[in-house]
Amino acid sequence: MRNISVVSLLICLVLIVGVAYSQGQIKAVLLKSAGSDLPFFWDHLNNNWSDYGSTEIIIDYSSLNKERITYGEIVETQAQVLIIDDASNPQDGIFSQKEVSAIRQYVEEGHGLIITGGTFCPWEHQPLLSLLGFSQYADGQLYSGAAQPDTIDIIVPNHPLFKRLPTYSTASRKFYSLKFYSGSDWDGDGYDGYPGDWESVLVDPDAKIVGYIFYLNYLTGKQESSPICVISKTDYRAVFAGHTPANGSPTVDDYQFYYNMIVWTGVAPLKVGDLSGDRKITAYDASLVLQAVVGHTSLPEGQRRTADVTGGGNVNALDVALILQYAVGLITIFPVDYPSITPTLHPKTENQALAEAIAQLEKTSLTKEQKQVLEGLKRSVKKELPKAVSSQGKLVTTLGKIKQNRWK
Repeated sequence: MRNISVVSLLICLVLIVGVAYSQGQIKAVLLKSAGSDLPFFWDHLNNNWSDYGSTEIIIDYSSLNKERITYGEIVETQAQVLIIDDASNPQDGIFSQKEVSAIRQYVEEGHGLIITGGTFCPWEHQPLLSLLGFSQYADGQLYSGAAQPDTIDIIVPNHPLFKRLPTYSTASRKFYSLKFYSGSDWDGDGYDGYPGDWESVLVDPDAKIVGYIFYLNYLTGKQESSPICVISKTDYRAVFAGHTPANGSPTVDDYQFYYNMIVWTGVAPLKVGDLSGDRKITAYDASLVLQAVVGHTSLPEGQRRTADVTGGGNVNALDVALILQYAVGLITIFPVDYPSITPTLHPKTENQALAEAIAQLEKTSLTKEQKQVLEGLKRSVKKELPKAVSSQGKLVTTLGKIKQNRWK
């Protein structure tokens, strides 16, 4: 038998661990809701996830199937995604104000959220609307008895929610719409719950509708729609599906759709400045941008957007300086976060801001790693920078004054 050195074994171990980590595993936890009574659906996905994709998913449908859940209990599950599957009445589960606050806090800290069916019907759940980008004046309404199976009208076919779903046939038995307190025909087209109404109810620019299911409301005799909405924020991703894929006799498409929702919401987008993806902004992130600026590496498009903290469309030395300033606590936000209150950067003001940023960093107590990045930054600036003048360094001053608790 060939002798294998300890070093070789360690290399093999690193490679194996690296492969496992890159593929990942996403854990989703189901909160008490109508879906809690459908263990067969979750068991199928747990046991057959490889039929739907390459990322392993684990769905825990028992730990939080209880009354009066706390923030601490949610944290203990280590869920990457929270699922609320049609919590529309007291029997299926209505959350208290404290529970809703706990859910909001956990999601906003960087975890995914999936909401289906009539979860927005109880008024107690209204604070969850903004997590999906909906107006606070919306209200959930249930319509059931639609013909089934029915087909989802896919509007954005290239969205990851529809991976392996060129068409989508659902066997959902329940369909939900949202109505405004002042009336549902918000766009004035004479139809309730139609696409124009849904577009009016979405008020967050990061939210969008990627699909609809059209159905006949037997109570009114009108055709109405139930949407699939997605939102991708700096810290989390969330999905609202107005139908209930787990309810009834799910189709293969329903299983695929649920798998896709879990995978998409389980991979949190990189926040601006965090190129390493560790949910922190450090000197290491600044060094990654610096390597790209000097031409040692190239950044994929997604990372380029993450590195462009000025919002100018290009990645340059000023982005490096601002990320390093954020890492040492000199600033609390980036220009791209608040374009309306930070000055527009022209070439001259950009050079001035860079000079000011470097000057402030030189006066700050830095770690060895931070000093190395600063020195590398100074070497990368080949042209002579203007003298740092505090009165002209409006960008740095503005960013330093604004308090932003978004990334704790």
